[in-house]
Amino acid sequence: MNDTIQSELEKVQKRLTDDALTDKQYCELYAVQQALSWAHDPESAAAPLEIVMSGKIQPPVREEIEFMDTQVIGSTSNG
Repeated sequence: MNDTIQSELEKVQKRLTDDALTDKQYCELYAVQQALSWAHDPESAAAPLEIVMSGKIQPPVREEIEFMDTQVIGSTSNG
């Protein structure tokens, strides 16, 4: 993974766990995470434009979110 993308993805994932975020900020950061995941591996994550235009962007409930080092969200293999 590109070091710049990896670094930014880690920053975004850390901020997503911040309880001080507004719901709007949380949704926007989740969308950023989706885009960075796609930039990392376009074959295993849905394209950002596809997700936004289809209305499929639905962040998980904050308490349920868990991260892995190379988590790819929005996999096209899941529909």
